[in-house]
Amino acid sequence: MAKPRKMLGDVTGPSAVAMMALIETQSQATLGQWAVTFAQREIAPIYNARCQESMAISAALAAARQYLEGTVSLKEIKAVVKEINQLAKTYEKDVAAQAAVRAAATACSAVYLPTAALGYVFYAIAAMVYDRVGIQEQPDVYDRLAEETFADILASLQAAAVAEEPQPVKVKWHC
Repeated sequence: MAKPRKMLGDVTGPSAVAMMALIETQSQATLGQWAVTFAQREIAPIYNARCQESMAISAALAAARQYLEGTVSLKEIKAVVKEINQLAKTYEKDVAAQAAVRAAATACSAVYLPTAALGYVFYAIAAMVYDRVGIQEQPDVYDRLAEETFADILASLQAAAVAEEPQPVKVKWHC
């Protein structure tokens, strides 16, 4: 692979289309809870294993959870997201760690921005796939693993989804 992509996955693929449709039926709170929970369970361990000296991801995700609980302001969580996005630049040589940082930052954004719930998935896929197979595989390997991982992440949102959500988000997709 010449240069690793920042995100993996196909926005026109079946899992992405199903994810967008499901996102449109959920509330901002549900999307935020799901993104933060999934990131804490799947993304933070990738980062923590590679960057043992830093608890930045865990702290950011904890702040996002506090935002959902009402103990952190929108201004504060946006500052956390900005700080974590800056951190991603320091991991140029570790693509999986960098993708994990981007995924965590985008998961934190998903607590207040519904479209971030989808963007988060593409970064999460990159973190998970690069952590699993590295950066030397052929493009078709990444495409296959990305779709498999996307389907797994979609299943996690389906499990977290609220049936007949009374206040679904309004989303205009620009992808």
